[in-house]
Amino acid sequence: MKSLLLLLAAVSLAGFARAGEVVQVDASSVFNMRPINVVVAGKVVPMTGDIDGAGGVATHAAAKAMGGKDDPCAMPDDGKFPATDKHPEVVMSYGKDDGKSPQGRTSRAEDKFSFPVPAKKYTGLWLFLGSGRGPSDITVDLKYSDGSADSRTLQVPDWFWEVRPEDPDRCYVATDLSKWGPKRQLEKNHHSIFGLNVHPDSAKTLTEVAVTKTKPGIMAFLGATGRTGG
Repeated sequence: MKSLLLLLAAVSLAGFARAGEVVQVDASSVFNMRPINVVVAGKVVPMTGDIDGAGGVATHAAAKAMGGKDDPCAMPDDGKFPATDKHPEVVMSYGKDDGKSPQGRTSRAEDKFSFPVPAKKYTGLWLFLGSGRGPSDITVDLKYSDGSADSRTLQVPDWFWEVRPEDPDRCYVATDLSKWGPKRQLEKNHHSIFGLNVHPDSAKTLTEVAVTKTKPGIMAFLGATGRTGG
């Protein structure tokens, strides 16, 4: 029975991963900070920003170079996070880091930003977010090619918090991450980056996403991935 259940789960996950088209959205136009220690051309490029007002994360290569051994709670070097039953494959832009360009956006108080998405009919669109010093409340405005728009009000969890498995809007993209500063590890594990599904209207062609953050919390935005069809 256990083997059958595992097989059915694997088939279900494989179907999820294949369903529709996965679209890695380029949201770099709104990025303004570098919260990830990376290795570029064989050298560590330390973070110059943070996720929660105190620290960020590191890739496996950077963690090994800075700490002398691999960190099992580090970020993948290529920026790729496999599909799960909650989200499609995610590819973050730091995987092709040039050592200079921003890797994400920090919102320390009230903030508003928007970015275009490839014009498609999406069945799901996940924003990659984390918050520090408590959660961050956001409103997401979805704009469509026919001139219409709709809004979602969501809460970005503190990146030390946990998400309920049955949560319809929030899931983990990366979990149990260690927390790093620009020179050393600060905490060993338990930090997360979340995927917030903003549930676009799949009958309409989405063209733009606008995010408005209220004052409390320090929010980090690291990109977006969409899925069409399926």
